[in-house]
Amino acid sequence: MKIIAQTVVKDAALVITDDSASFYKFAQQLVATGAAAFRPIKLEDGFDIAFLNATGQRELGLQTDEDESE
Repeated sequence: MKIIAQTVVKDAALVITDDSASFYKFAQQLVATGAAAFRPIKLEDGFDIAFLNATGQRELGLQTDEDESE
């Protein structure tokens, strides 16, 4: 509960957790009822940088010309 309270007080955009059994579900319920405005992210399936993008869009993994010169 302290983590959720701090997230709300600090106006954080998201909260990341590996506790998908309870913390994540509770946070989702708060967001669904409008009691909180942050986005809960669970790490159960691993981390993806797309979690931090506003659109949630993932990288395609394509190599660019800049990548080849390194």
